[in-house]
Amino acid sequence: MLIDIGYYNYVNLEKIVGLKSGKEETKDDKLFYEEIKEQGIAVDATNGNKRRSYVMTSDGKVYVSNVRPETLYKRINGALGYSLIAEPEGEEDEE
Repeated sequence: MLIDIGYYNYVNLEKIVGLKSGKEETKDDKLFYEEIKEQGIAVDATNGNKRRSYVMTSDGKVYVSNVRPETLYKRINGALGYSLIAEPEGEEDEE
């Protein structure tokens, strides 16, 4: 099953091993993004927009998405039909 990560980019649900929130304004996010780009494992799915989340897969790739992590949690849980991943508390989905 494929999960939409934005702009007609899809990731195989069975390969997703982690999600990370991305906030471009933080130093840590900039360093993380530069590191995955240097390693050649970044797949940009932002269509030139803000980096809002990272989707890590079992094949070693990191998909950079402009979709909020909360939205990705909902899409993953909806595709499964149950909550495999808990949505972070106190965060609103504004997509």
